[in-house]
Amino acid sequence: MIDRFLNHRFRLKGADYPFRAACWVLLGGHVIVALGVVLLAIQFEFDAWQFWSSLALVEALTVVDNSFSAWRLKRALRKVHAVLSGESTDGESVRTAWLTLVNLPTLHLKRAIQRTAAGTMAPLVIWVAVLLELPWWGVPLLFTVGIVILLYGFLLRFLILELAWRPAVAALATKLPSEIERSEALASKQLSMRARLLLGIPLINVITGTVVATLSRQPGSSGLENIGADVIITTLVATTVSLGLSLLFSRSILMPISDIRKAAKLARAGDFSVRVPVMSTDEVGRLAIGFNNLMSGMEERQRLETALETFSDQSVVAAVKEVDSSKLRAQELDVTVMFIDILGFTEFAERTTPQAVVERLTEYFDIVVPALERHGGHANQMLADGLMAVFGAPDPLIGHPDRAVDAALEIVTLLKARFAGVMEVGVGINSGPVVSGAIGGGGSARFTVIGDTVNTAERVERATRTTGDAILISGATYSRLATDHGGFDERPAVPMKGKSTQVRLWAPRALSAVAGLGTMDLEDVAAGAPGPLMGDISVERTTTE
Repeated sequence: MIDRFLNHRFRLKGADYPFRAACWVLLGGHVIVALGVVLLAIQFEFDAWQFWSSLALVEALTVVDNSFSAWRLKRALRKVHAVLSGESTDGESVRTAWLTLVNLPTLHLKRAIQRTAAGTMAPLVIWVAVLLELPWWGVPLLFTVGIVILLYGFLLRFLILELAWRPAVAALATKLPSEIERSEALASKQLSMRARLLLGIPLINVITGTVVATLSRQPGSSGLENIGADVIITTLVATTVSLGLSLLFSRSILMPISDIRKAAKLARAGDFSVRVPVMSTDEVGRLAIGFNNLMSGMEERQRLETALETFSDQSVVAAVKEVDSSKLRAQELDVTVMFIDILGFTEFAERTTPQAVVERLTEYFDIVVPALERHGGHANQMLADGLMAVFGAPDPLIGHPDRAVDAALEIVTLLKARFAGVMEVGVGINSGPVVSGAIGGGGSARFTVIGDTVNTAERVERATRTTGDAILISGATYSRLATDHGGFDERPAVPMKGKSTQVRLWAPRALSAVAGLGTMDLEDVAAGAPGPLMGDISVERTTTE
């Protein structure tokens, strides 16, 4: 009910709400100091003049103190007002405003207690001591009683201010940038829960004991001696019996929360198998159960992400994870498409065991796929003994024709080192516009590229069987190259099915022209060459003179 009321007031007042709420909380201080004067009046049996003069003095001093506090709070809340009103929308301003509202109640509590003790409580104590003609030792005793009342009032102000600002803090929290450092919140100047429990409960006991002792005072038993005894007894009880209970009470709350905090730290590091013991069935126990359920969900999500990354390219996985899925929508992109095929693999598969086929393909893809990724491409489709690779989708890629040629040179060089005389491949490359996006239906979709550029790349790869080259690139790719990659020789144009004109083809002059092989070493690759398998691959080419 209180939350609904506060949220309604926040929606009504908007950016002015935090300061207006703080002003109402400050006005509540007038009630607290008035109750303090009433307690003194009962304890010392004030006459009318003593009561009203003391009340007028303390209320006037409180007006001055609250005016100064309001001025300080208004200055501190300027950035909060700017963010809530929409004047400032950048991430740094939102972060500063959020930290201000989170930390300001504690900062206000620390600053205002000293000022109020010196500017309000001390003059009141001196005034009462003069009115009652108290001995000198009565001044520090009265000041101690006043400090107890003051601390109670400020603790109440702190808790109410935090509660009143909750709607504004929640509104700012929704605007916080996702990359905000978690350490900023953990290192904030906010009063910890442990400090609230260990300071708040004994203080409440002291003020409660003092009030009860004062109200139950018998006529004629007032005076400094009695009020001093009341404060001493209640303080001793609060710091012994009550403090012990407070410690046990705080541990019963904070220990399970500490377990959750430690588990959350492990989860941030990527360990979603962590669980917290459920020690009770109360609110804290239900919090632990909720955390464990969350970790179970995160574990399942991690398994799904691992499976997705296993069966999809990293760039596609990254696009799927993004909140903005525009990269997966159908769009036209300029790309380079590469087709790679193992020559003579069909005959090999017919003459050997399925396990040997899988082993050979695994070794093959272990070389090809990383080489594609090193040059900015990705394997878009696995086609049994070959694959289709794309450079420039879903993310645009500068220099994709050169990157594709470098990747092809590296792949052929590595495969020759690994499978010398056993396996050969044909690589066809073409560049041009394609339609890129997630294509599918019936609840299933796959990211791919389609268009004439793709079809031509496939036919260029098939042409390697005619020209006798391991790599062929189309005229569309050749015309876009920024470097010569060791030089190219033009091959006779070959007719291609579905094409009204012949496609001009070029073959790299030297397969060793690639600048480097990343972290791989040719000698290491050659050392892992496969042993003899049943039915080695037979390569047949029709060369063109």
